[in-house]
Amino acid sequence: MEKLAINNNEYKLERFPLIQGSQLRAWNSADEYLLNTFFEFDNSENKNVLLVNDQFGALTIPLINYKPGVLSDSFMSKISIEQNLIENELSIEDWKFYNSAIEPDNFPTAFFDFVLIKIPKSISYLKYQLNQIKKSIHKDTVIIASGMTKHLSPNTHSILEECLGETKVDRTFKKSVLFRIQPQKINTIDESILNYTELQTDINNLMLATYPNVFSQEKVDNGTRLLLSNLPDFNDEEKIVDLGCGSGIIGLKIFINNSNTKITCIDESYLAVKSAEKSFELNNAKAEFLVTDGLNNIELNNLDYVISNPPFHNQTTLDNAEAERHFKPIKEALKNGGRFIIVCNRSLNYEPYLKKYFSAVKRIESNNKYFIIECIK
Repeated sequence: MEKLAINNNEYKLERFPLIQGSQLRAWNSADEYLLNTFFEFDNSENKNVLLVNDQFGALTIPLINYKPGVLSDSFMSKISIEQNLIENELSIEDWKFYNSAIEPDNFPTAFFDFVLIKIPKSISYLKYQLNQIKKSIHKDTVIIASGMTKHLSPNTHSILEECLGETKVDRTFKKSVLFRIQPQKINTIDESILNYTELQTDINNLMLATYPNVFSQEKVDNGTRLLLSNLPDFNDEEKIVDLGCGSGIIGLKIFINNSNTKITCIDESYLAVKSAEKSFELNNAKAEFLVTDGLNNIELNNLDYVISNPPFHNQTTLDNAEAERHFKPIKEALKNGGRFIIVCNRSLNYEPYLKKYFSAVKRIESNNKYFIIECIK
């Protein structure tokens, strides 16, 4: 376990969930830049602090004495922060989590004196978050934002100025850059950015609702199309999970073909599950919806099918180890004879991992980029 050294203190930080052999740290230089800049100010601990997109607690834990709020779209980030607080023998009660799908009325108004932002890769999601926090800041709020230069859009500076106000750029620090923002536009909230976008598809004329930060926000991706063309015939009352549901297209297609199945849409993204809920509403369809980490908290030996278009990934990092940790819970959640159907990019070799857990693993369809694997418990 590596230690983050900040402001004359050291903190133990892990990337949860733990992946054996992983060499990745639970923070990067953008976290360090934000923290070092924060501690340059004369900060009394009665200041109200908001942290945006803290992934593993690298921001929350050094600032826990401020009882910070944390805004994130990731259920796994919430769990990771809690676990790292425990590792550092800190109270899990001394922070407040706000998910990115939170209704505006449940978010504090003119509350935060400091805002530290880890800039996300998605420009649409950045705009969404900047508009989301406007009601929670005041004219004297200190706002600093940072990201790794390799992940930042060339438009980041102009977007910060457009959404919040005058923005100054600091020097580069360990391949990260920091922006200092004057909150001059807090009374000009773009409500359209905070709402979902309707996407009319050519798949049974289904209408999708998509929020920023949701996979395949602007079109149905080709891997999903291949999967939808090769779904099995489902029987009435079968229990089916759309795992990593995104905007809900897989579950919707299943419902349209057989409305008597019992569908549950699951994702670790709060905005994805909110998108799926809205998509089902738009199409007068029914399902249950759950924000959680895979099938770790699902009843055992209960499901007939798990259908999924990953990627299974650990935050922004994609690897087979992260995928494999989901396969055992999927097997355990399925009934004997239950089936797991997954569409995979050809560059990902999941089959050796799947064969550790399932009695039969076979490819049932493929094209030049994707293949579909069916696994039987």
